[in-house]
Amino acid sequence: MAMYSTTPSKSMPSKQEQAPENDLSSEEFLGMVKSYNARRGFGFVACSQTALQFGRDVYIAKAEASLAYAEGSTAGQILAQRAAVADKSAPPTLAEEDLIRFRVRLSVEGYPQAEQIQ
Repeated sequence: MAMYSTTPSKSMPSKQEQAPENDLSSEEFLGMVKSYNARRGFGFVACSQTALQFGRDVYIAKAEASLAYAEGSTAGQILAQRAAVADKSAPPTLAEEDLIRFRVRLSVEGYPQAEQIQ
C-alpha cells in the first residue's frame, strides 16, 4: 500500500511565496530592435542587460509596438515621421536598429516580453 503525505513539501514554495510570473519589471532597459515583422505581428529586441539576466532576446508583441505609437512616445513620434515619409496609408511600425526603452514582463513560460515601449 502506498503512503501519501498530506503535509506540504518543503521543496515546493507556496503560492504566496512564489513571485508572480507576470509582474512588470521596475527596471527600464535600453535595447535595439533586432527584428520586427509587422505582417506577422512580432519581433525581438537585443539588449545586453536582458541577455545577461534572461539569456535571450526580448519578444515584442504587435500590440506593444502599436501602443508605443498610439501613446505618442519618442518611438511613436519616430514611427509617425517614418510613416509620413514612406507611405501615408501604411501603419507605422518598428524597424530594425530602432533604439527603444522598455520594461520586461515574463510570459507564462518564463520568457521576457517587452512592455511600455518608448
